[in-house]
Amino acid sequence: MLAPFLTTVTGTGIVVSGYTMVARTSAKSGTPTRGEPASANAAESRADRSRRTDNLTEVSTIPYCDDVLPAEVPLLSLPDIAKQLGLAVTRVHQMLRDHQFIAVKRSGWVGVPEEFFGEDGEVLKFLPGLISVLRDGGFRDDEILRWLFTADESLSGTPAAAMHGHQAREVVRRAQALAF
Repeated sequence: MLAPFLTTVTGTGIVVSGYTMVARTSAKSGTPTRGEPASANAAESRADRSRRTDNLTEVSTIPYCDDVLPAEVPLLSLPDIAKQLGLAVTRVHQMLRDHQFIAVKRSGWVGVPEEFFGEDGEVLKFLPGLISVLRDGGFRDDEILRWLFTADESLSGTPAAAMHGHQAREVVRRAQALAF
């Protein structure tokens, strides 16, 4: 299947990954010929682009944000979460990349607020959806954490604490209102 690699269609053939793929025959023998480089300039520009460093950004394999939480908020380390959920640590990393919960870096180690997990040790049911709603509304991870761990009198505590009880849907509704 050539479709995912299709670069351009020209009058003489299809350029795929820098090679012109055409069904043509050799003028001498009449047998099909192999694809030839589309152009030297195209190959050079690809090589130049691969050496450029101005388009690179720093990438962390484990997404986390600055610790904006109060010091009294307990954190679970990623290996502890993996053990608690019965998963490999790499799966916990993937859950962080999928925004199922948010991690912070505190005192040199990455952790997740303990309140993001229920009594059964599982991730709170509405937490991934709540994070998605707020992220779609333009909130950054640190802003989401600040909102979740800021006391709200009408919820009798913080939104994070309210996620453990019957007010979880109300927290999601408020997040939707904030996001729009």
